[in-house]
Amino acid sequence: MSYSEPLWSKVIMMTDKMLDHARQEHWPDVTVIESQRQVLIKQCFDSSTALSALATVRDNIMQVMRVDKEISQLCEKKRASIAIDLNGQRHSRKACQSYQQCG
Repeated sequence: MSYSEPLWSKVIMMTDKMLDHARQEHWPDVTVIESQRQVLIKQCFDSSTALSALATVRDNIMQVMRVDKEISQLCEKKRASIAIDLNGQRHSRKACQSYQQCG
């Protein structure tokens, strides 16, 4: 199998869809698409690529990497938010336990 424009187009489309879901904080959808995308990416690299297609492949990879970077930043932002919420809940639980011990 050599360079496949339809396959790369689908990878890029899936990557864009992952970003849309990440922006909406639909993380389960991001995960499902990522699993499917991994299979396609592997297919993209299962065989050698003609020299004439290397620049196109490089551009496709760069495009996916740019979008993946934004997805990672959104994920990291959400992770930090969850960590803050969990920390707040721990403090609330400790306060409740302390209050119950006083009574």
